Amino acid sequence: MNPIIKIRKEHELTRNELSLVLDVPYSTLAEIENSNYSKPRHVIRRLADVFDVDEGLLLRDYNNCREEKRKEIMNKIK
Repeated sequence: MNPIIKIRKEHELTRNELSLVLDVPYSTLAEIENSNYSKPRHVIRRLADVFDVDEGLLLRDYNNCREEKRKEIMNKIK
């Protein structure tokens, strides 16, 4: 699961509420949560500050998600 979705759900926030907290458009947050959009550094920093989590953890989780998705796509091509 995307770490942003996990954090959002743990704090019982809607996507709209989190977009307001992070000061990013709802559509941007939706794209980030769906891994269709790379995470802008300012969003990572803001998330880390708001939820008191390590930026590196958020980036590692995201990179792992991207790698898993890439492998999934490559398996479909083979």
